[in-house]
Amino acid sequence: MKEDIDSLLAKGHELASQTFDHSSCRAVSLSVFQDDVRNGREGVEEIAGHGSANFAYPYGHVTLWAKRKLGPELTSSRGIFPGLNGPEIDLSLLRANRLYGDVDECGQDVTVIGRSVLGLKVKQGTPK
Repeated sequence: MKEDIDSLLAKGHELASQTFDHSSCRAVSLSVFQDDVRNGREGVEEIAGHGSANFAYPYGHVTLWAKRKLGPELTSSRGIFPGLNGPEIDLSLLRANRLYGDVDECGQDVTVIGRSVLGLKVKQGTPK
């Protein structure tokens, strides 16, 4: 498994952790959530041979207190909100876009990109 991870990292992929037990910050106390985040980061380090300063919120659940507590400890965190990061970027809640799926769904991605970055009017996935 370590060879697979190293191969992906060499190709520019990001390594991020989640909570070890996949707990949501909306469902547990702050101290339980912080412990679970720490256990998840330690698990990644044990498997990969090095840690990760990036985090993905389980289920995309985010709270203000989780962002405030985790922010100083991490390089970045991401949720599940689509869109592009910029011109101002919240490193404690990066946007995430699906990079897989049915070809018929690609029109939605073009629409998001067209509206967010290009400022184009987009209809049915085709920039106008």
